[in-house]
Amino acid sequence: MQSLRRPGLLVGLAYVAFISLGLPEGLTGVAWPSIRATFDLPLGALGALISTITIGYLIASFSAARLMQRLGVGWLLTLSSLITALSLLAYGILPSWALMVGFGVLVGVGAGAIDVGLNTYAAAHFSPRTMNWLHAAFGLGATIGPLVMSAVISSGGSWRLGFLLVGGVSAP
Repeated sequence: MQSLRRPGLLVGLAYVAFISLGLPEGLTGVAWPSIRATFDLPLGALGALISTITIGYLIASFSAARLMQRLGVGWLLTLSSLITALSLLAYGILPSWALMVGFGVLVGVGAGAIDVGLNTYAAAHFSPRTMNWLHAAFGLGATIGPLVMSAVISSGGSWRLGFLLVGGVSAP
């Protein structure tokens, strides 16, 4: 892929990747009241989901260096994006809270590997100024995601549709 060697295209792809990384960040918080009602959960049940996401994120963070050496950063990011997208799509269709909590590990693994992979690559290949803008792109994604979920829920749609939309957009 000769075109990927052009710095402008590569930086543009990195911006898109950071926006995509930020998209799912606030979805669960906005959707939580609806998720809670769907599965008839106590308020504190959210802690189980957050815990499994965190465990997955930590596993990926500690494993990412070895995976980057074996797969290369391109394959790591592709597979991680696929894991994240499929997990978000699964959130949209899973029939039980227990399965959703279980898939939280995969959401965390995907996000953690993308985060480590992109940041490692960007730190080695881009200027500090570009790194700052990349993290601003993450913030843009983290702002858009909750807005998408809010729009879906406020228009009478199911929280599941919000996860399906963001999962679909996040797919590599």
